Amino acid sequence: MKPPSPVELKLLCLVATHEYSGGQLFALYEKLTGTSIPHGTLYTTYHRLKKKGWVTIKSYKDSDGRIRIFKITNTGIKALAEGRKHHTQLAEFGHT
Repeated sequence: MKPPSPVELKLLCLVATHEYSGGQLFALYEKLTGTSIPHGTLYTTYHRLKKKGWVTIKSYKDSDGRIRIFKITNTGIKALAEGRKHHTQLAEFGHT
């Protein structure tokens, strides 16, 4: 399995313990990173993660419009663990 990219890894981390709506994820991402993430990047990346089987996306409409809820899958939990391991090994490369 190819490990998640840095952006995929961040977005998997956000849904690792709770399911969130897109709006909640934008706010959480900004709170944790100090920067915003473009709407297109967030939704496109989560749809790519869905195709990989790493997240589920539930959509419904309320009075304000369309709401999508994102949740990690068991396969996504494994991908997250592999991604963390991979990026840790990269960060430690060359250090003895």
